[in-house]
Amino acid sequence: MGDYMAGIKRDPASAFRLYLENCEQRRHAHSCHKVAGYIGEGEAPDREKDVDVAYDYFRRACDHGFAMSCFRAAQLDFVPSEKYPRRKGRAKPENAPALFKRVRA
Repeated sequence: MGDYMAGIKRDPASAFRLYLENCEQRRHAHSCHKVAGYIGEGEAPDREKDVDVAYDYFRRACDHGFAMSCFRAAQLDFVPSEKYPRRKGRAKPENAPALFKRVRA
């Protein structure tokens, strides 16, 4: 439904609210991925661009089995930030199995 609101109806604010609700209440991985994209790109209504929050939603989507989110979270592991100043240190080959454990399942 969120994709319909964003693509056909051209209503990104409604789409974001649907994605957020589906992520938070139903743990829908694709919706968590979309929320991360909106927040990470600064396109979420009433929210500032926040890569750290986007990272959290990418990790959540990855944990729920959405492989593309695992990839995006891994990319962000190389970008230290104020909230995650040592995040770059987690992007090591020995940590990869934990990040991608849901992809293989």
